[in-house]
Amino acid sequence: MTIGYFVREIDVEALFDALFEDTDFILPKDVVNALTAGDKSVLGLDANVFGVANELRPHGDELRPGKASRSAVESIAELTAADEATLHRRHESDPDGAWGDFEAMGVVYRRGEPFPYWPAWLES
Repeated sequence: MTIGYFVREIDVEALFDALFEDTDFILPKDVVNALTAGDKSVLGLDANVFGVANELRPHGDELRPGKASRSAVESIAELTAADEATLHRRHESDPDGAWGDFEAMGVVYRRGEPFPYWPAWLES
């Protein structure tokens, strides 16, 4: 069964923040190359950052997929109109609890809305 979805727009910055916990790979090579070993350790830079920043080709072993943990998979939850109405009512009586519930959902989308979806009323 194929279901079509229409996405009006994508909030690239929010999507990037949600899906990429670590953005070291976008550091310019002059910044990466200027760091000492101690600096890299303090910043928690992965050894692969040097290769990516310097546009080095990966070794064949690095291209073989490994077994990922369940936590490495990002899930995307659909927020239906009914779910949002329930969450909105909860927000009126318990704003902090509603925030916690919404954050626990992870990355959320709503058909026809910008992705990832964030209800405007949650800000108030």
